[in-house]
Amino acid sequence: MHYIESKVTQEFLVESVAALAPIAELIIAQSSTYPVILLIGDMGTGKTTLSKEIMRQLGLDETSSPTFSIVNQYDTSSGTWYHFDLYRIEQEEELLDLGFEEYLASGQPCLIEWPQIASGYIEAPYLRVGLALTGNQRLVTLSTVEA
Repeated sequence: MHYIESKVTQEFLVESVAALAPIAELIIAQSSTYPVILLIGDMGTGKTTLSKEIMRQLGLDETSSPTFSIVNQYDTSSGTWYHFDLYRIEQEEELLDLGFEEYLASGQPCLIEWPQIASGYIEAPYLRVGLALTGNQRLVTLSTVEA
């Protein structure tokens, strides 16, 4: 990942899943400008839950984590979205077998959980979504990263 210039656009303290709705709306609204969306946070911070909320707002009620399939394709009313969970990827080269570069180059929105392993393939511009636990709440930070 190339962190050349990052501008924090917004921070949210989230107490419930319902409070993710406005964050999901912002991500969807920015997906045409920033189709690569990195979801960064420790285990249990809400990366998959946020992804499911995004898909729910795009009209899909049945979604699942791509933990074992690595990537799920969702055909929504606003076009195709890809959801990656790279947690199980051990070496960056495995991404070539998945066609990871082609997904990124497609221009379709790509939600990527655990993007650190793919740092050699991800280039700005992208949207960075940081998730962190703070007591009983989650801190969600949206940052745009430009070339």
